[in-house]
Amino acid sequence: MIQPELIPWLGSLVVHPAYRKRKIGEALIEAIKDQARAFGYEIMYLLAFDKTILAWYTRLGWKTIGEDILFDHPVTVMHCSLM
Repeated sequence: MIQPELIPWLGSLVVHPAYRKRKIGEALIEAIKDQARAFGYEIMYLLAFDKTILAWYTRLGWKTIGEDILFDHPVTVMHCSLM
């Protein structure tokens, strides 16, 4: 089970296929990170359900911290510094 003390989480980021490759995902993540910083957080977490997206998050500065199970599905847990 995902550790409840890990907060805040980036969740359910999806960009419609017609709008991909325009850095919209990156812009959304940066806006969310800015808001988390404004609330005083220093680290943010996410779950990656799909292994193919890990390289994209890694390129954006996220680091894998482990594997877990959510709703009987394996996920990769990642974090990034907000500092």
